[in-house]
Amino acid sequence: MVEQSVEQLKARAELMGKYYFRGFGNFIQIVVANAQIYLLYPEDRVEVKKETLDAYSLIEELYKKIPFEELKDNEDFKPIFSARDLLPEYKQALDSFFEAPTEEKENILDKLGIKILETVEPYRENFWGLTKKIRSISENENFYVKVIDWNGVEWRF
Repeated sequence: MVEQSVEQLKARAELMGKYYFRGFGNFIQIVVANAQIYLLYPEDRVEVKKETLDAYSLIEELYKKIPFEELKDNEDFKPIFSARDLLPEYKQALDSFFEAPTEEKENILDKLGIKILETVEPYRENFWGLTKKIRSISENENFYVKVIDWNGVEWRF
């Protein structure tokens, strides 16, 4: 790979930060945990289903904002493409679970959730690693990428 200048590295980190979804794993875990609750506590099903579908909808909305066509040739974003491609299958499993909840369907959701998280994890690792690499370069110790999460909270990476 051709060495990149500090400015190129910074631009790359800023672009990656623009599409970094802080809390993505939490939303996948909400779906999985709520499926378990849905099975165990029928009296809470209306509220749990709404919370679960809201969490999933937030994931979908955030993914709709990513300009995949512009990023298709950028290797940094391959994990996000892969996770995006798994979301329809995850939604189908979620809908199937809510239509007729069973432990088997809950296990399918769990396995798909883990698969999505494992698929997108390299993006997080690469993004965090890149920001650390930039800060390790002389006179760049104070470089951070600001990321605004789904709740409007600012994070620095």
